[in-house]
Amino acid sequence: MQIININSQEQLYSIITRNAKCILFFYTIWCADCSNYENAFIQESRKYNNYGIVFCKINCDLLPVIQFFFDINIRKLPATLFIYNNSIFSAVYGNRPLSLENHCIELANL
Repeated sequence: MQIININSQEQLYSIITRNAKCILFFYTIWCADCSNYENAFIQESRKYNNYGIVFCKINCDLLPVIQFFFDINIRKLPATLFIYNNSIFSAVYGNRPLSLENHCIELANL
């Protein structure tokens, strides 16, 4: 499954309500850590292609209010939210590829 670029709050809501497992990657194009972390995010999306996990990217510059969809205020980028059954299961803040991998394993096994 490809990584979905989120373009609206409505699109995000639709994806989350139709899929039990989602991973949301919040980034900006000017964030160097985000660019580095994106490579790990792409690798994990390929690794877990057949596990029913939907991988999404959200540009915080283009959609700044979308972070409030879950009543959170993202203060450190990159930020990754792991969603299970419409609720935040876990989160990773900062460029932490190993944490991303470990959380993907946990979500895949639910």
